[in-house]
Amino acid sequence: MLKNIKKNKKYGYVVTALLCLGIATPNFCQYQVSSLAARLMEEMQLSESAFSSIATAPLFMGIFLGFTSGMLTDRFGIKMLLISVAVTTLGVCLRTVAGGYAAMYISMMMMGFSASFVNSTTPKIMGGWFEPSKVTIMTGVVLAASGIAMALGSGTAVLFDTTRGAFVFAAVCAAAVLALWCVFMPSGIGGENMRDSGEKASFRESVSVVLKSRKVWVCALCAFSMVACSTGCNIFTPQALMSRGMSEKSAGLMSMAISAGNMLAGLGTPIVIKYLGGTKKRLRLMMLAYTVLAVALTALAWRAPEGIVLALCLFGCGYFVMGFAGFILTLPMYLPEVGKRYSATGSGLVLTVQLIGAVVVPTYIAAPIAGSNFRLLYYIFALFVLLFGIFSRFVPLDDYFRKQEV
Repeated sequence: MLKNIKKNKKYGYVVTALLCLGIATPNFCQYQVSSLAARLMEEMQLSESAFSSIATAPLFMGIFLGFTSGMLTDRFGIKMLLISVAVTTLGVCLRTVAGGYAAMYISMMMMGFSASFVNSTTPKIMGGWFEPSKVTIMTGVVLAASGIAMALGSGTAVLFDTTRGAFVFAAVCAAAVLALWCVFMPSGIGGENMRDSGEKASFRESVSVVLKSRKVWVCALCAFSMVACSTGCNIFTPQALMSRGMSEKSAGLMSMAISAGNMLAGLGTPIVIKYLGGTKKRLRLMMLAYTVLAVALTALAWRAPEGIVLALCLFGCGYFVMGFAGFILTLPMYLPEVGKRYSATGSGLVLTVQLIGAVVVPTYIAAPIAGSNFRLLYYIFALFVLLFGIFSRFVPLDDYFRKQEV
């Protein structure tokens, strides 16, 4: 009976829920570690650099796996996602018994598996279950789930009396998610819309087609610019607000407005695109408006008057900077040279370049240049989101609207 239910077109909503859980698990677990920084550094005798490497281990795994995960899924199908969720669950469980740096680092790297596979494959799967007009919206739902998981992981970890207690709770949740995937995830990539996908794509085919596509590289550069700015703002805003005299607790709570903006952007912008961006010209104008607001708010929001004005400015910064993240991630699927056949590989390349921006720009470019000068730091971040506005002029909207009409 369940096998027949999985063939129902409406089962796509169940698949969406499973993808949300699949992306939520690693993000929840990663941000537990960020919240428990002081405890872990004391318990494991970690230096700040050692702790930083542990906290960012899933991101480095994402860089290495982003492109590869797309190729593997294009070649072997949905089974690769299930394997990635299993590897992540194993990593979460290993973390409960990790007693030192090496074991903790390995377990955190393992958590990056499901995040990489789900991120790179979600547009392809959504294209199988939903009509083109809904693909970006449903992809945005999955991206929003990762943001919600980050907030929950950070906010609930400190409620546990011990670090091990927090990690055991996460392991139980991860095991439950794996069980749900094993029972309810269909064996195929998608529903009715994926039946024309033909035979599996070879690695050589996937790499050749995607790397040669100028349009995919434009999407990747757009994602790079957006995420470089967003990550920098999320990392440094608490410190910037504390430099204005705010307490550590108040600065941390106020900075959550940026994350809230990131989350709502994943849900809100696709809906705005559907109802207001109905033509190429209107969508171009919408991208321009988002860019102008993102640049202004990135440069100035952290200096706004304390209170509701500061919260709204930081929220707007998070929203407009990441407004087109879901749209850009799904675009490779609409390109004629990529299509559904190579879409996971295309999204994987976008994801890889995006994560390079998240890791390299804030830590190795902006921070060394600006030092303790927060005004200069945020001007640098604003420059990167301005680059998004430039790159977005070359985004292949003709291909996008052609598919919407099919």
